[in-house]
Amino acid sequence: MTLSSARLSTNGAQEIVNISVNYVKPFFQLLRNELWQQGTVPTALSLPLFSCVQRFARQQTVWGLVSNSIVRNNVKTGDDNAMEAMGTTITHQRTAQKMQSVMVQIAEALEGRATADNNGQPPIPYAVFKGQAVAVLYPTPHCRTLGDIDIYFPKEHFQGGVERIEQRLGISVHREELDKHYDCELDDVRIELHYRVETFGSSRHQRYFDRMVDADICTPSPTRIDIGGVGVRTFSPMVHTLVVFKHLFNHFLVEGVGLRQFCDMAMLLHHYHDAMPADALQRHLRGMGYRRAFLATTMLLVKKLGMPEADSPLPLSEQRDTPWARRLLEEAAQRGNFGANDRHADETSRQKSLNTARVAMRHCLQYMPLAWWDILCLIPRRVGVTLRRHLRKNNDETA
Repeated sequence: MTLSSARLSTNGAQEIVNISVNYVKPFFQLLRNELWQQGTVPTALSLPLFSCVQRFARQQTVWGLVSNSIVRNNVKTGDDNAMEAMGTTITHQRTAQKMQSVMVQIAEALEGRATADNNGQPPIPYAVFKGQAVAVLYPTPHCRTLGDIDIYFPKEHFQGGVERIEQRLGISVHREELDKHYDCELDDVRIELHYRVETFGSSRHQRYFDRMVDADICTPSPTRIDIGGVGVRTFSPMVHTLVVFKHLFNHFLVEGVGLRQFCDMAMLLHHYHDAMPADALQRHLRGMGYRRAFLATTMLLVKKLGMPEADSPLPLSEQRDTPWARRLLEEAAQRGNFGANDRHADETSRQKSLNTARVAMRHCLQYMPLAWWDILCLIPRRVGVTLRRHLRKNNDETA
């Protein structure tokens, strides 16, 4: 599997460069080495090559992983670039520590643990997903670039969870039912409080998925991960993998995703494939309507990110899955994380909304064979969300 071209942003301009012979090989060598802690890496990167690798890694939101691979393997890059790579790893570590502190405060509030200022309260069911909940699976967790903290509450516990966070942490939650979550900030860390994990086009698929995640979280013995020395609730391995996959593919269709999301999938499958019985996974994927999309995504992980094929819980087909995996990879390389390569600083909110809608329509038509019924139903739903966001932004700008 090769890449033909990708866009690198240089001083605001869009530049088409051939990446099949220039920086793609060292980039993927460094990324795979960080993911699996093995494999060859370049002994040195020239100044122009370092710059290309860095820019592409930033666009794919994996610069933290690539820079750590450079530092750990003592790749010669020149003094200034070596300091740049080292500085990135330190910055990522500080960010991770800050987000750990925020997550611990949230978990303690939701668990109802007593503090100096509050008596204990009954715990509220929740699940932290994506981000920190996946970063713990990486060989060097803090090198996985973090964004928001995502927390899901079952419907009957959502308002209680929101109120608990406001009361115990002394912050205000922004309540706007635009898509699937409210949001707030604590110590400059954005927190998304979800009343829905993911959006489907088909109401049948939506009901199946919602029942699956609620059944997974409302158990006497929830799955926990260690974040900052605290056992934080999350989804079970198979459900979490399906949640991360659906998030990846939904953003891929709407605006585009970077390789960070694919790396997350690789880490989940690598650690948890034995906890995913093939028959149960097949049943869930069919209930969600995304079986073919899951297989194509898994093939990309094997072909380009170096995930062992034995980590795939389902058998893959070279003839069926490789062409789609190649197209997914090309799209990620071209558009960057969340379609950042197609954004321009001087665009108005209306132009951004219309551009996102155009990209989403094109992607839905191109990749419909991978999840034809849900994508067909998703088109009007996503258009509606885009229009509501556009109207909200217009109102904000004219207020």
